[in-house]
Amino acid sequence: MNELVVVSNRGPASLALAPDGSFEVRHAAGGLAPSLLHALSDAQGLWVASAMTEGDRKAASEGLPTELVRGTNLRLVDVPAEVSDAAYRVIANGTLWFLFHGLFDLTRRPALDRRWHEAWEGYREFNRCFAREVAGSAGEGATVVVNDYHFFLLGRELAELRPDLRTVHFTHTPFCSPEELRVLPRAIARELVGSLASYGACGFHTDRWADAYRRCADHLLKTSPVVFSAPLGT
Repeated sequence: MNELVVVSNRGPASLALAPDGSFEVRHAAGGLAPSLLHALSDAQGLWVASAMTEGDRKAASEGLPTELVRGTNLRLVDVPAEVSDAAYRVIANGTLWFLFHGLFDLTRRPALDRRWHEAWEGYREFNRCFAREVAGSAGEGATVVVNDYHFFLLGRELAELRPDLRTVHFTHTPFCSPEELRVLPRAIARELVGSLASYGACGFHTDRWADAYRRCADHLLKTSPVVFSAPLGT
């Protein structure tokens, strides 16, 4: 069983199918996954990420952990398309990203209608799918490092399934103030902040963003979770 598990929506590599049916490993674009892979260059562990390509989904269906560079194995979670789309497009990128960056045109967005609430249930299920995968793959007392706003609800799920795990969440975006968080329904804001507080610790890139989350937790939960700040790679 794995003593270190890293979770992110996009993994450090994607899989393509070669003409002979074998897998070709293609390293991911963007900054987050390559930076984390470099930081974990001396660690042996499991990386859990979303299946995004045809090759990813085939590997996920066949249960093939794919060995990557520097001794890290990749486990791909193939979430149903309607669940993944709701969680990623509507909630994570369509709501949370705009909320945390202060970019909503509040006279028109967000439109918290029936379809949005259905998408929030998709976001819950997306986090449940990853929680089940991590719970079944992590060794006793393993360290689980979860990344970004796609997995705010994973903390509470893991705390219930595997209370022995040492969990930390790192948010690679700003975090909003309590006043800005009020754009969400109060029950959902409490769920989001409370689930994030279920991690053993929560990290942010700056003290200002860490303090914003701390103030949200104090306002909604009347508690002070363990919070720290660190630039990427430290």
